[in-house]
Amino acid sequence: TGAAGHHALFLLSPDSHVVRRLLPEEENGIGDASPSFSPDSRWVAFARFEHPFNSKLMVQRLSAGLIPKGDPIAIKDAGINPKAPVWVRDGNKILFVDRTRIMEAEIGSSAHPFYVSPSGLGELSLVSTNRRLVASLQNQHNDVWAIPLDASGLVAIGEAKRILTSSADQGQPRYSPDGRFLAFVTKRSGFAEAWIADRDGQHP
Repeated sequence: TGAAGHHALFLLSPDSHVVRRLLPEEENGIGDASPSFSPDSRWVAFARFEHPFNSKLMVQRLSAGLIPKGDPIAIKDAGINPKAPVWVRDGNKILFVDRTRIMEAEIGSSAHPFYVSPSGLGELSLVSTNRRLVASLQNQHNDVWAIPLDASGLVAIGEAKRILTSSADQGQPRYSPDGRFLAFVTKRSGFAEAWIADRDGQHP
């Protein structure tokens, strides 16, 4: 959170450990969250929350030094509560969650549904190199599901498959860059902990 108590986006350099504000802190609503860099690092997508279940999906252009260029742009027709954006490998398209839908949008164009779930969806993670998309499904408790994609990485070609099952909540899945491992948060021990499994959810 920033000085005014709103959520704000910050950059942390893993080399110098210097932390700096990416965007000015908003003076209304809850603030900004769920940031995701485009593959070329020239854009960052994020959710701007007005209320806990009311947000806008924004994209911000960046310079080579990760300095904002102009004002952030709102994605049109993104829904009521868009969040958790991930970038498709061409760097111009985004997938994100809006309640029970995974949405697709291109910078400068309106969003449209990509996949519809019977239950609410949480976080997303995408590995473009081997066309895997993973999401957390919020039914009686949170589970992690995988959706098979076609060669373009933009069309679902099969039913979603549950890859992480537990009596405890599980969510916030993130694929490793090579797609071999899946990091996620689970409450199996009674507390929220970060675990790692292979890409199909085996051997955590």
